[in-house]
Amino acid sequence: MTANIGKLIAIEGPDTAGKSTVIKNLKTALPYTLINSKFLFTREPGNRLDFTTFNKSEIIRERILSDKSLKPVKQAELFAEARYFHTIDIIKKLKQGYNVITDRYLLSSLLYQGPIVGFKKIIEMNKDILSLLEENNIDIHNIVLTISDETYNKRMSRKTKDAMEDVDYKIIKDRLYNHRNAIAVCKPYFDNYKSFDVKNMHLVNANNDEESVLMDTLIKIYDIINN
Repeated sequence: MTANIGKLIAIEGPDTAGKSTVIKNLKTALPYTLINSKFLFTREPGNRLDFTTFNKSEIIRERILSDKSLKPVKQAELFAEARYFHTIDIIKKLKQGYNVITDRYLLSSLLYQGPIVGFKKIIEMNKDILSLLEENNIDIHNIVLTISDETYNKRMSRKTKDAMEDVDYKIIKDRLYNHRNAIAVCKPYFDNYKSFDVKNMHLVNANNDEESVLMDTLIKIYDIINN
């Protein structure tokens, strides 16, 4: 990989795992812990890397989060469409030497829609994204926050559900299980994609307190940046 290209790091996890809190804390902590590295933050669905226009990814985000009539297949298709435009901007920033941290990426589509739509189908929908990454020799480094069913129930009782969260509880349990077992779940599907190797998947126990989760995440980011 080119010496000055940045790393693509996706913070993943089921709803209520605390991704937003971790990312907020990373924005404060990273400038003091990795002082020689530059970071940009973005999220999916959508795109936080382009502030000049209300881009296509953001328009798709509005529909995904508000339209509760969308079927899982259509949701997955919209995620893939938005992700394609997002990935183009991510690659531009990586080539400028920035490390890009995204709140959700391809793994979310696999673990959210995969059990219903089919894992191979999700990969097929995202083959253009994977091709872009492969062509530019970019790996996806996934940091997966995992929580128990009990933690989910406790935290979800305090928040309002959006269209992605307002689903049958069996689907929720599948999501929680798949995140806790993300390496085993994904391993059979990535033999042909170097950019999404499960060796670049790191699990963090997000049942722990906020400071512990941040420290575990920082250690994993430090290892990603320095290896």
